[in-house]
This record gives sequence, structure tokens and C-alpha cells, in this order.
Amino acid sequence: MKTGALIAASGIHLNIPDFDPTIRMGDTSIIKKMIITLQHADVDPIVVITGHNAQNIEKHLARMGVVFLRNDDYRNRDMFHAVQMGIDYLQKECGRIFVMPVDVPLFTSASLRMLLDGKKDAVCPVFNGKPGHPILLGSGLFGDILNYKGNNGLWGAVTAKGREVEYIDVNDEGILFELETEEDLLRMRQSATRSREPLRYSLQLKIGRNELVFGPGILQFLELVDRTGSMQTACRQMNISYSKGLKMIGLAEKETGRPLLERRAGGSEGGVSFLTEEGRLFVRNYIDMREELERCSEGLFEKYFGGGK
Repeated sequence: MKTGALIAASGIHLNIPDFDPTIRMGDTSIIKKMIITLQHADVDPIVVITGHNAQNIEKHLARMGVVFLRNDDYRNRDMFHAVQMGIDYLQKECGRIFVMPVDVPLFTSASLRMLLDGKKDAVCPVFNGKPGHPILLGSGLFGDILNYKGNNGLWGAVTAKGREVEYIDVNDEGILFELETEEDLLRMRQSATRSREPLRYSLQLKIGRNELVFGPGILQFLELVDRTGSMQTACRQMNISYSKGLKMIGLAEKETGRPLLERRAGGSEGGVSFLTEEGRLFVRNYIDMREELERCSEGLFEKYFGGGK
């Protein structure tokens, strides 16, 4: 099973009313920094729960390969509701989920990898005796969190049945750095100038006859359509227009020479869509080839760049 992540970015910051997770920190933005760090640790899929300032955040992240879920009732709901939304979405394909608010951006991928060595269903990083973020939750807790009716939020749901939390010491002060004041924003920008992440690489496999159009974007779109049964929902979760989604499918089907989606009228979202058998096989072959290429490339990256150090 995969390890996914959810970033709760839907609410209004209590102490910084004009807080904007798209503001820059070093060479990138707060929220992109978090996503890049998660990607360094091979975390996928990543769900961003939006609400306040949703359009701006989704536009800002449109090419990051994340999934957007809208919390339209963010003014009346707390962060725990956003967490429940993300877990409900991810639980079928992820065995573990990193959970974090958008105002704790300075954790490192090394810390994430250490948390992945944890054995319990709730794993929390610790620096100098103090617990921080993000928290890693296992599938044994998903039901408890989704059904929790208490008033103590995520921590209450995790510990409600006397479950033990596994604490893992990490050499990473960033797990404690929470943006609570304007002064914190200034300190964050100063910290961000000293990058702590190693080099990484990315392989993009693209397939086509004349135009190489079948790549990560159309793959994500097809997977979302297959999951939701709706092209409209998939477009919304990727922050693209329906017309762009149609164009993507049309080009991909033309260049691969096979029908990828079957679309039928009706349904609450204006129609039902699903992968054809040919489309499902093509997607599976694409994923298998990409994974094999990635396994081969790890040794080459180590050879030429020393593993990115």
C-alpha cells in the first residue's frame, strides 16, 4: 500500500488573518516547499484540502501533481474536519497517511523517512523532547478518526481507545516550527535560505506517436476519473477546466491509437466515465515501465551524483 499525505490548508489562520501559504520562502512558496519535501520522501498521493483562498492556492499548485479537495464550510469547521475529508479520500489506496497543517513547513524528508520506520498506527516526530509535525497515521486508525465525535480533534481521535503513540527522535528542529506570528514568517524566510534537502531527480516518461502527450498529467487524470467515475470531478480535483480535460483525453487517445475512456450520459456529475479495458491495460503498462525505469535510474543517480548529497 502507498504512503500518502494530506495538507490541511482550508482554514483562516487565527493569529495571522492574511496568512497566505503561497507566499515565498527562499526559492519557492510555503506550500510548494511542503509538497517538494514530501515528494523527496516518495510520498504519493498528496491531497491538499482547500477552502479559504481556494482558487489562488489551487492555481498556484496546478502543476504539482496533487489532488485538491474543497472544504466549502471552512468558516464553520475546524482542522479536524479537513483531516477527516483527506483520510476518507485516501483510505482506499493508502496504508499510511502523513497529516500536517499548512503552517508547519520546515520539516525535512529525512525526518519523514525516519517516521516511516515506525511500527505503530500513530507515529510522531520528537526534537529535544518536544513532539511536532507531521504525524504519520496507519490504516488501523482511519476508522476511529472518521467516526470520532469528541471535542479533542485529531489527538483525541488517535488516543480515544487508549492507543499508544510511537515517538521517534529526529535531528530536525523544523518539526517544531509553527507559523504563529508575523515574526515567525520573517524567521521562516531566513531559515529557508539554507536548504537542507539533498539533490533529487525526476524521470518523466512520455508516450505518443507524433506528439508525446501521454505522461504524468494524463495519467493522474485517468486515475482520478477511474476513482471517481466522473470527468468533472477529476477536473475539479486537478484544478483544470472540463474543456481542457476533454482535450487531454482526445489527444491521448489519438496519439496512443486506442480508446482510453468510456463516457456515458447521466449521473449526479452530468455523466459517468470509466477506463476501457484497453485504457486500463495501457495505464498499467505505463506505470510498470515507469517503475522499472526508476529502479534502474537509482543506481545511475548514485553513480553520477553520489545519491544527491
